[in-house]
Amino acid sequence: MTTTKEKNGFVSQRNFQRYMAEFYENEQADSSVADPVSRDLLSSGNMKGRKGEYIVKGMLEDMGYECRMLNGFESCDIMVKIDGKWLGVEVKTGSMSSANQYNFQKIKTFNFDLIALVFVGKDYTGVKLGGKKAKHFIDAWGTTQEEGQKIAFNAHRMNKRLRGRDDVFMDCVANNIPKLIAQ
Repeated sequence: MTTTKEKNGFVSQRNFQRYMAEFYENEQADSSVADPVSRDLLSSGNMKGRKGEYIVKGMLEDMGYECRMLNGFESCDIMVKIDGKWLGVEVKTGSMSSANQYNFQKIKTFNFDLIALVFVGKDYTGVKLGGKKAKHFIDAWGTTQEEGQKIAFNAHRMNKRLRGRDDVFMDCVANNIPKLIAQ
């Protein structure tokens, strides 16, 4: 049995969990957020984006794809192996703004093969994927900023320029992956 020599000021895991119970109790998102996943993401502050990356990685792995999480300083966030080829996935996480829209920023379309948009809403959190058509759409209709493109979606998770087009951004489900790769 290993024993740790107690050090002055040492914080044990048990005490840390006890101390943090109150923190987590008070660290809740807006009480109008019904979805527990969204509530957690919204109360995550700067870590919301990183959590979004792990959500996408997990969803892709659940579909049977091999994935590698990158360190956050690479040109994209995740590498996924599809049909024997490694593809770069950029993940952007957005929540509802005061203008009732989801904003996804700092998108550099030349840095990735697929983009995953994580919509953190009050009712649910959902993920949409895009391939070449999504990259073209962002380049054509996004707002150019110093650090890349910005694209906005309304409260229904739609962009007005996408009406009638369900081939640009698709739900993150297994049967849509081959469609995105074929673009």
